[in-house]
Amino acid sequence: MLAIAAAVACKQDEPVVTPKLDVSGTSVSLAAASAEGSFTVTSNQKWTASADAAWVGLNPASGDASDKAVTVKVTAEDNTSAEARTATVTVKAGSLTKTVSVSQAGEAITTSLRTLRSTPATASDEYENIYRNILCRIQGRRGACY
Repeated sequence: MLAIAAAVACKQDEPVVTPKLDVSGTSVSLAAASAEGSFTVTSNQKWTASADAAWVGLNPASGDASDKAVTVKVTAEDNTSAEARTATVTVKAGSLTKTVSVSQAGEAITTSLRTLRSTPATASDEYENIYRNILCRIQGRRGACY
């Protein structure tokens, strides 16, 4: 017993490592189409990143402890709705958590020349087709909307 007590008493204390998690920026803004952005993560612990929306992609979504910053690429599916949308990316390393807000613009609503060429001759019918096309785009449908 005395030998065990002596061995424990002689053991040097291990250095205390203070957990660290740094995330560059607090937001990423993306265009409606072909959207891509990024932020960086630096942590002295293993870390993971996840988004609360299925339309957001993260690469890489995790990393090992390192003093070097890791660039996380944020991608998004095309937003075919006229409405902008938002998501939150949560980065966790041990007990530490940071968030990054992701916003994506809505698709611009335009009336195509094809729509105007295919409209009937009367003005009221033309306005009706333009209205239906705009309404269809707002609802997020793709392709011909009339």
